[in-house]
Amino acid sequence: MSLAFLNICSNVLIPLFFAMPLEIGGLGFDPATIGYIIRSYGAFMGGFQALFFARIIRRFGAKRVFVAGMISYLPAFALFPIMSCFAQRSGVTAIVWTCILAMFPLLTIRDMAYGWLPSFSGVIKS
Repeated sequence: MSLAFLNICSNVLIPLFFAMPLEIGGLGFDPATIGYIIRSYGAFMGGFQALFFARIIRRFGAKRVFVAGMISYLPAFALFPIMSCFAQRSGVTAIVWTCILAMFPLLTIRDMAYGWLPSFSGVIKS
């Protein structure tokens, strides 16, 4: 339940943060730019999981992947005020774009936490 709550919070926060003006702590992106960022993340996440998810589960186990997914929320949420601080100081520069790109692997790890579901992997035995 906490995974779903955190996932909903981050999925709502990302486009809102990107759309808010710089003056109130956002990045001030237009809808097309937000769409490109979210589309790029979706392509990155889908490709990464298609290529590596099964290997990661076999190597580390479902529980460790789930815990890593939950832990990945901490740096992902911490990037929002960091990006806001950089953007307010000098606008949306390469540092802000680097932070946005740094969110991609964190959010991909977050999304891999759903892959441990017992109905698909048989990890949890009754």
